[in-house]
Amino acid sequence: MSNDSTMTMELFRHAINEIMPYCRSVCLAGSGEFLTDPLQKERLTMLGNTLRHHPEVMLYQTTNASLLTANNLLFLKGVRKVGFTISIDSVDALTYASIRRPGTLSKVQENIRLLRDELHALGLEDIHIRLNVVIMKRNIFSLPDVLRFAREIHAAVYVDHPQGFGHDDLHQESLFRFPAFSNAFLDKCQELAEILNVPFQRPPPFAIYPEEVEKYYNASKEKTLYCYQLNKEGPIQIQANGDVSVCCQSLVFGNLHQQSFKEIFFSPRYTKYREAIAAGHPLPPCNHCRHLYRTAPYLYESSAYDLNIPPESRNLDPEPDLEKEGFLDWLDELSEKQLRHQLRQDYLAKGKRLLTLGITEEIASFEQQKRMNDTFSSWILEKLRIVVYPAGRQAAWLMRHTLLSRTNILGFSDRNVEMYGKSFCGYSVIAPSDIPGLNPDIFLVASDLYKDQICQDFAHLKSTGTKIITL
Repeated sequence: MSNDSTMTMELFRHAINEIMPYCRSVCLAGSGEFLTDPLQKERLTMLGNTLRHHPEVMLYQTTNASLLTANNLLFLKGVRKVGFTISIDSVDALTYASIRRPGTLSKVQENIRLLRDELHALGLEDIHIRLNVVIMKRNIFSLPDVLRFAREIHAAVYVDHPQGFGHDDLHQESLFRFPAFSNAFLDKCQELAEILNVPFQRPPPFAIYPEEVEKYYNASKEKTLYCYQLNKEGPIQIQANGDVSVCCQSLVFGNLHQQSFKEIFFSPRYTKYREAIAAGHPLPPCNHCRHLYRTAPYLYESSAYDLNIPPESRNLDPEPDLEKEGFLDWLDELSEKQLRHQLRQDYLAKGKRLLTLGITEEIASFEQQKRMNDTFSSWILEKLRIVVYPAGRQAAWLMRHTLLSRTNILGFSDRNVEMYGKSFCGYSVIAPSDIPGLNPDIFLVASDLYKDQICQDFAHLKSTGTKIITL
């Protein structure tokens, strides 16, 4: 619930009560920093109480993490589910400072590193963290390190091109100007994310060749455009004046001072806008929304991002001259004093981390992978029968990058009923209730984040002689 002005507590209370029957998640501010709200204390107290009474609803908050300290998280004590989308854009100190002025990366990174443990200490187990990166010339080379940082903190990474900068200098930063370079570099980042086992959501590649441009235009003609926000998850935003906008754009369908949230939620205008998108003729403001094109095969027309970068002006060199093309011009924006300050803070933070955990964690990571393969080798020799749970990203990574695929796997199991009977990594997915019937020697927990809860839920398997193993 966001706007430049401040929502009254009376409207906030009314809005919270109105939306709870219809939402799976709630966010205090879709843009801006929710912890700078002048009524933050009253709002967070009310929100925490509400979420404790509605454990099925997740707080999914957008934040820059600068104020995400342990003390500011206390309102979540006793809440069940939480997610944070953290706008970070770079994990290089100077690049970060040039984008998020006058921020200091080391303080933000420390808050992010501590976040999961602090939430666990408050009793939360269902925790989701995503790092958001707006990719431009100035920060594109920071992306591999963002992926490594995401692996360290068990986070996903979401990247997109900026839309509607407003400033000519930032307009010049768009990677629409370098389609071949951008495609190649993001492909490499995709490969790295796969190896690191980091969920990575990226925009479609740029259309370069004639057949790709044709596919781009055919996406509208073939009615393949789709708005995930209008059809599935939202966000629905309640502004400080009571206006209810139904997506990331300023598409207002009603006002809470005049209608109930239920009436707005089931507005017939949804059908009108969804059908227009499906027909390939989105209505304003959807006709220039970048999110529509995340399901398209390619990007091409820059107008979808509120830009005007004609195709004939684009540099098609996969390895452009970085100096000539201004990839480093942003350094001139920082004064010598700023450069010294940011570098000093960054080196101090890195030094302290290396003295405490940094190198130790890296060594432990390599040792863990060696222990895993040693364990799997022994299972192969002993011909042990294995069931793997859950059938998710970590299990798939283990199958691709370790010796697990050579063990005697009976099947995978998962609580998602839609997966039952389907194939996962070449094996059938079974219901948890069917595991005892397979009489496995090993029940392998393929989840670092939820292993304690899984071990607790499946402790009964020990009585049948099955060993529960975590990695």
